[in-house]
Amino acid sequence: MKFKLKVLKERLRQKTQKTIENLWEAVKPLFIALVGIVIGITIVIILILGGEMDIRVIVFANTDTPSLVQAEETPEQLESELVTGSTSLVAKIKQTFSEEPEKAIKIMECESSGEYWREGDGHLAFTHNGQLYGKSIGLFQIRTGGINRDGSIWTRTDNIEEFEKEMKIPEKNIEKAYEIYKKAGNSFNPWTCNKLIKKL
Repeated sequence: MKFKLKVLKERLRQKTQKTIENLWEAVKPLFIALVGIVIGITIVIILILGGEMDIRVIVFANTDTPSLVQAEETPEQLESELVTGSTSLVAKIKQTFSEEPEKAIKIMECESSGEYWREGDGHLAFTHNGQLYGKSIGLFQIRTGGINRDGSIWTRTDNIEEFEKEMKIPEKNIEKAYEIYKKAGNSFNPWTCNKLIKKL
């Protein structure tokens, strides 16, 4: 009786093991595919967000397809990267800000890292006349409007949608930044990064 019970247990064990093996063989391709998908999504997220790879997307103004380049820190390295067609954006900045070309480049790098599409200061946004003002747009992070200490409101445009689109065009953004610079008496004081650069 004990011998038969032992045989039955062994057969049950073998049958269970065989069932598990068959089940694994059936789901193994699906498992491998899922692992591949997870790895692929992770790589894409790293490339988009930069992550530990310190990658930044710099989009050329005259092309529709962005290129991935390694992030750089110095104006000289930035100059070799920020290119639109055959004209360097850095050259455009130097030409426009002829009074303080190197500082203008540092301000732009501090404000947007060369990301012409960047939208910042969302926490400062407010609604005025049915439109959302207060965000900062583009290379030099041009603010669309703001609220003064006395509660009064100032804006740069009556058509916020068109203005934001325009400020995402690098050349237009540079020109507007220079206009602000001149109105401030040839000063970068309107930019928060001016204070940060002075402390370095």
